[in-house]
Amino acid sequence: MNEHNKYRRGGWRRRAHYVMVTMLLLAGLSGCGGGEEGGGSGNAHDPSPVGRVSAVDGFGVARPNVPTRLDLSAFARGPGATLTAISSQQKRCGAANVVSGLTVELTSESGLCEYSYTVSNADSDASAAIYVLTSNVASPVLPPLSQTLMLGTGSAVYNLATLLGSDWPAGYSLDASSLKVQGGTEQGTVTASGNELTYTPPNTPDWNRIVFILKHPGRPDEDVLGTLFITISEASNQPPTIGEVKYDYKAQTGNAVTAQHAVTMDLATLPNLNIVDPEGEAWQLIEVQSYSASVVPVAPNSVTNKHFTFTANTSGEHIVSYIVGDHRAGFATGLIKVVVGPDERPKTWGDIMWSLGINTGTVTYLAPPLYSEVVNKGVLAEEVWDDGVKNTIGAVTGVSASLYCSKGSHLATQRELDILRTTPATEQERSKYPVQRDYIVSNGAEYLTYNLKTGVTAPYTTGSLYVICVTETPINVVTWGIGWAADSISVASQLTDVRAITANQRSYAALKGDGTVVTWGNPSNGGDSGSVADQLVDVKAVFGNGKAFAALKNDGSVVTWGDVIDGGNSSAVTNQLTGVIDIIPGYLNAFAALKKDGTVVTWGDPERGGDSSSVADMLTDVSAVFGGQSFFIAQKKDGSAITWGKVPTLRGGAATDIKTIFTFDLSALALKHDGSWIGWGLDPTPLNAASKQIVQVTAIPEYSYAALTSDGKVILGKRPDELAEHPNFKVILDPNGVVPSLTDVRRIYVTGPLSNSYAALNNDGTVVTWYAGPIAYLNSTNPHGPDSAASDSSAVSRLLTNVKTIYSNDSAFAALKEDGSVVTWGNPFRGGDSRLVSGLLTDVKDIYSARSGLFSAVKSNGTVVTWGCYQYTCDAMFAYYIHVQTTPNLKTIVEGYSHMTFAALLEPESE
Repeated sequence: MNEHNKYRRGGWRRRAHYVMVTMLLLAGLSGCGGGEEGGGSGNAHDPSPVGRVSAVDGFGVARPNVPTRLDLSAFARGPGATLTAISSQQKRCGAANVVSGLTVELTSESGLCEYSYTVSNADSDASAAIYVLTSNVASPVLPPLSQTLMLGTGSAVYNLATLLGSDWPAGYSLDASSLKVQGGTEQGTVTASGNELTYTPPNTPDWNRIVFILKHPGRPDEDVLGTLFITISEASNQPPTIGEVKYDYKAQTGNAVTAQHAVTMDLATLPNLNIVDPEGEAWQLIEVQSYSASVVPVAPNSVTNKHFTFTANTSGEHIVSYIVGDHRAGFATGLIKVVVGPDERPKTWGDIMWSLGINTGTVTYLAPPLYSEVVNKGVLAEEVWDDGVKNTIGAVTGVSASLYCSKGSHLATQRELDILRTTPATEQERSKYPVQRDYIVSNGAEYLTYNLKTGVTAPYTTGSLYVICVTETPINVVTWGIGWAADSISVASQLTDVRAITANQRSYAALKGDGTVVTWGNPSNGGDSGSVADQLVDVKAVFGNGKAFAALKNDGSVVTWGDVIDGGNSSAVTNQLTGVIDIIPGYLNAFAALKKDGTVVTWGDPERGGDSSSVADMLTDVSAVFGGQSFFIAQKKDGSAITWGKVPTLRGGAATDIKTIFTFDLSALALKHDGSWIGWGLDPTPLNAASKQIVQVTAIPEYSYAALTSDGKVILGKRPDELAEHPNFKVILDPNGVVPSLTDVRRIYVTGPLSNSYAALNNDGTVVTWYAGPIAYLNSTNPHGPDSAASDSSAVSRLLTNVKTIYSNDSAFAALKEDGSVVTWGNPFRGGDSRLVSGLLTDVKDIYSARSGLFSAVKSNGTVVTWGCYQYTCDAMFAYYIHVQTTPNLKTIVEGYSHMTFAALLEPESE
């Protein structure tokens, strides 16, 4: 009632004038719209009578020659209002087509285009204009400006560059032909000189909006648009004052605004806005506008209304211009900056990884991005609310799609999306992908549109579509051979950025650059690490015995898996496995961990070294640990040695003053500081009788050893003949007087215990072989030839010249010659016969051997040639195994522990 009395005291003339101005302003103010980058905007305008429609001028922005959809609902009101016509008389302004309801799609060249439009319903129709600025600038609308004038002060000059300050774009100037005066009941006039405006206001209190365009001479398609709001008040009346003329809504209120969600703002209660009338008059919201958002007064016919609703269809920074007035024709204008975030929720769809095939690599389809994911890469995008996934998707043009996918990936091709759409294994995740719009794909030199539901394609012309980027990650582990671990396809997609591979008897473990571990092979022997997968992070190194794995982490803790009896379960000593610096596998059944403090922790088969409790009090100040098949030896800093497990009998003296220890699965030798030798299971007497320094020692684990002296002579030793009562198991050390003839040896090589054979490479490149195992094995009959055949190289002796080095497995030898050729002998079905691949064994630079019966030769061109036994048992019914493949960027090959498989480690792509 008090406000009503104040309004009445203003007099009939003022009351009539105000009502006329207010109603006309509300009914006739121009509006501004958004384009592809901005969405729609709105104005305050007078509600139409029930049943009738109304239309006001609007404004939109778009990119040149790109189809742009504009929503005119901010400019047209009334029940059932639909767009019935829209056109332009300007030749460079393309045709506009009604999409549906009040949505229009148009394509314009650069510059400002004016379209006339008509909206209708069953009762009426109305017409207005929509102005569209086409520009390639990401944000082509400048911050609005506002000024105040008093009646009777005459014309005013405004320097736009000065008013805009740092917002004035460098190199731009005012286009005088673009000036338009809008708003109010009467419009003033404006002229331009350089970047200055001269404005002559109307003769009555009012407000006007001046629209102007800035151009850059070198950027014809990058115009920007600005507006200057001017309020004209009576000189005798002081207009309302605004405490914060440029108001930051987020900074002042702390409230977040999300695209497509309406927010009501009350100018009277916004913190620190402080709108007051100096004369104590009541004031109200006269007008509110935005170029990029919809802003509508809550009660436009109320003389006390101070509220408006704000809704932005797009995220980013939006500027709201508003005018408040008292009831005595006093006006003031202000700006509100509203930062809007996209209406985004957590994605309900994800990346899809797909293996291209064994030993090939993986392809990853990167999940269609949200709007923020695209713009955060600096790529222009359209916000699309997808009703299917209830989220805001980033839609892009063809060029933008390629740009978005260019950083570490590529735009999906038609073939790649065909694979994604038709592969059953991808269907579950693919069905979650947004499909409200088609996807854009690359088809060589052109773009296509692709319907992810149907696979239908069409030539791409213009517009914004969804995008899928693809990364192809080559695996850097290749496996082959015979047995459990030869096939790694089940984990192929994970074998990327592998830095090291560890083998045990039937499985492999790959350590990746990120500290995680991938396993494959026999599940019970560690090929399945799923039970500890969450613990296999930040791993430093992986160790394998015959049946289990142990991972040493960077924090000094240990994770184990595999056969629970033979080392795969360390739970009993978990609390002790801290500060570990090294892990030593027993050959088959146990592990020992050396700690930083010099103590040792063991686990696994208690009878084969997994239980060290009997010597625990002596396992202090340990400097190194050595593992045999069923025992461990710990070397202490004082030179003494501590043993546990099934330890072979110590011979040759006390285990003190030790310098170096050599272990051979079932036996061991140790060199003492005084030059003498001791042995566990082997007789060191021949070594102690040597007159020269021993430079190499190698052994056939159960039966014998061969040592090389510094002057090139060979010394043989054996285990004591504890089985003298079994004559067939006597060891033959010097058959046919071979060893005395070896006087210029470079190195000694040995097979495994099946063959019990030695090969000596002389300095002149020739080779001498002999047998040093039990008589029983020498006389064995094998349908493919005795394993001991590796001791007899007479059939190839004429070829064994200019030999560079020798390789061996359990039953055969392979000699690599200086010219890159290879000579083999031994059990023919365990690699000793290479005639089927001899034509390929040229330019060989290295050879790897799988212990049970395969060789792999690596050629200089990266080709790997593998040959040997087809089956572990090598029965007559099985043929040779032959495998040939190319492994570019080969780093190393890891051989199976005691099975016939290989794992090649390639250089990681990042290196």
